[in-house]
Amino acid sequence: YRSWYTHFLRQISMDLFNLNAVTAWVEDWQAMLASHVQTDTYFPMPFGFAYEDWASADVEAAGGHVEYGLYDWLDARSTSLLNQLDPDEPILVVHEIEDNGPVLDTLRIRAIVNASDADPEVVAWVDAGSGPVAYPMADDGMSGDRAAGDGTFGVKIGIPWGWTEVHYTVEAIAGNLSREVPCEPRQVAVGMVPGDLVFNELLASNSGVIFDEFLEFDDWVEIYNSGPSAVWLGNLYLTDNLNTPDKYAFPDLILEPGDWHMVWTDNDPEQGDNHAGFTLSAGGDDVALFRLEDDGDWTLLRHVSFGESDNNVSLGRLTDGAPNWVWFATPTPGYSNNGAIVLGVTPGEHSEEVLQAWPNPASGSFLQLNRNVNGILFDAAGRPVQRIQNSAVLDLGGLGDGTYLLRTDSGDVVRFLRIQRGGW
Repeated sequence: YRSWYTHFLRQISMDLFNLNAVTAWVEDWQAMLASHVQTDTYFPMPFGFAYEDWASADVEAAGGHVEYGLYDWLDARSTSLLNQLDPDEPILVVHEIEDNGPVLDTLRIRAIVNASDADPEVVAWVDAGSGPVAYPMADDGMSGDRAAGDGTFGVKIGIPWGWTEVHYTVEAIAGNLSREVPCEPRQVAVGMVPGDLVFNELLASNSGVIFDEFLEFDDWVEIYNSGPSAVWLGNLYLTDNLNTPDKYAFPDLILEPGDWHMVWTDNDPEQGDNHAGFTLSAGGDDVALFRLEDDGDWTLLRHVSFGESDNNVSLGRLTDGAPNWVWFATPTPGYSNNGAIVLGVTPGEHSEEVLQAWPNPASGSFLQLNRNVNGILFDAAGRPVQRIQNSAVLDLGGLGDGTYLLRTDSGDVVRFLRIQRGGW
């Protein structure tokens, strides 16, 4: 620590606490204050200073009251500091470790690294359950770090299907020095841990479908228990932001098999237990379901990302708990989706509708779209993996498990999960 202290004091003195660094500041402040000092009738009173004394205080001691002009004082203090410091020794400091967890598809890790005698090599050691794996970190402005060459190193890691949490440390090596921090690996919730609870339907623009107990037409989200056993909701949370999982806490309720529970996303939490402190955007939004574990960690259970939606048209599963999503002309809040009137199931029938893909997650060899598109398919790390030309079917052969994003030439975006080993 003494070596670090010595290094940074010397760096501050050489970079900031010297004439070259402060002269421009002093001149700017002096010019800004000059007219005010001239008109200040109280300024000369205590010691009889004149304006001329103030104007020359940067280079002269005024009237014997002080020993130095400002610049001479600065030079003396800087020299004194440097004379007291130990000789420099090589240092390597790794600090301000951070990540963007909990995260669905891409984990970003970054750290600030200070190395005095050599360019550091920095890696993130990430353990998803099978032992630590090294992911090189870079200071290039493109790796989840900040600006290139600013000492912040970063890495972006695509999350494969099946990862639910990772532990990581950051290691830096420079010359003969090495450091790995923190002492105990950090834990981050990643990916999803699907259970029997699913998002069954949601409405982001409600002006006449259903009103709440205050006679207000608000947005809403419906969850459905698709499993054979009752599920306790008391440790579950709803959010529209993956980085803030605790926006809405579910009440202490038991959801029986085959039952639904609806939450008003109206930003009116004062109206009761079933009113969340956020709203959905009709222009497109995210909804996520988290579980708070006994150890304080978050587990991501479900996530839906949707695009622009029409007024009074809901997004829901074709049948209760089914894998494919559709738009409903007749929303079904609080009861079964089965038999609801569907918009846009037939590709091309509604050419201006929001782009949809099914089945999602996709476990087979193909993904069906609701219209022909031109676009590019990207993997979770943002790498292009396929070009789509005027097609409503994506060939998934050869693609590994994970999250993929299709961006069309017209600007539509749809995200889906590829799962080859088992269902959702």
